[in-house]
Amino acid sequence: MVQWISPFRRGESRAALPFQNDVNRLFEAFFPDAAAGAFESSLDVVETKDAWLVRLELPGVDPKDVAITLTQNELVIRGESKRAEETADAKSFHRERRFGAFERTLTLPTEVAGDRVSASSRHGVLEIVLPKRPEAQPRTIAVDAAK
Repeated sequence: MVQWISPFRRGESRAALPFQNDVNRLFEAFFPDAAAGAFESSLDVVETKDAWLVRLELPGVDPKDVAITLTQNELVIRGESKRAEETADAKSFHRERRFGAFERTLTLPTEVAGDRVSASSRHGVLEIVLPKRPEAQPRTIAVDAAK
């Protein structure tokens, strides 16, 4: 029985045929985006009474390489994760980190107060606070008793 190693699989395998690791490296050299996959980041959206909170994991991404656009209730986050430079005296032994451009688009169920949106980055997590417009915030309506 012969074990086949997918060219999309990352890393080296001792169980592979002697030439399979070479084929994997060759495939990745010609199709780096297909082999590594697109850069993806985990995203959380939390609703509070007053705002929407969006948290996006962007480890190693410089905040200067991130652009945030808000149009009515649509939020677009674009950026790029850049590959670390290699020097002539060092070469990669194993790579799993993904690099490249990314874009996430979210449609929020309510419009937000665009003039009060804020964004910050800490420990590789981008947090965007999108305050709700006053008319979109929940309100309590009193019920009058019938006379």
